[in-house]
Amino acid sequence: MRTYASKNRGVKEKILDLRQEGHSYDSIVKEVKVSKSTVSYHLGKGQKEKTLGRQAKRKEGVCGKVHAFIYNPRKPYNAKIYKLGPIRKKARGFVYGVHILSRRASYEDNKKKLKHPNQKVWAYIGKVFPGIQSEKDNVQAVNQWTGDLDQHEGKPLMFPYMRCKISGDIYNAKGSDIQADHIDGDRLNNHIDNFSFISGICNIMKGQMSYRQLYEKVCKIKTNLEKYKELWNG
Repeated sequence: MRTYASKNRGVKEKILDLRQEGHSYDSIVKEVKVSKSTVSYHLGKGQKEKTLGRQAKRKEGVCGKVHAFIYNPRKPYNAKIYKLGPIRKKARGFVYGVHILSRRASYEDNKKKLKHPNQKVWAYIGKVFPGIQSEKDNVQAVNQWTGDLDQHEGKPLMFPYMRCKISGDIYNAKGSDIQADHIDGDRLNNHIDNFSFISGICNIMKGQMSYRQLYEKVCKIKTNLEKYKELWNG
């Protein structure tokens, strides 16, 4: 495949012109200052197909992962900008399967793939903030494990603040770092009992695992990291 540098220098055009003038491969290499394989790529019969085939093979399996690490550096990581938004929108994605079902299919076709009839979005949010009907309601959050009214430092934990079900940390539920989670890991199981709010980082870790699977995985990670604690910074 041609690189930007190759295109900017007009490498292909120079090689073709020189070959048409009768220059040998070695002469073209010296003149254009490229490798012989580059000359062969542009002039040899079937060379482009062979090169593309080799490139495709390099991208397969474990070698492909290493090749991407070496030759395809990703853009520098930029932290997402923290924003506040409607809490209803977070629950709506869970209820109606937004973002997980086909965008090309109709609403009715997508709806058929979900395992349970839709309930009102506020009913789902009410699992964390019982009785809530709007963003303006002043209601107390519950502990998502026990269902008991939650407190923090001796004070009621009031909407929009809540405790992440997995980490136990306090978050603003309207923040962009809080997401709706499918408890059993099945993204088509939109039953209200399968709904919870957790932090984005916990949701990434959990993926489609159940709590038990997540727990077992985290325990393995913890054990392995502790084993090499002295090498963390080295």
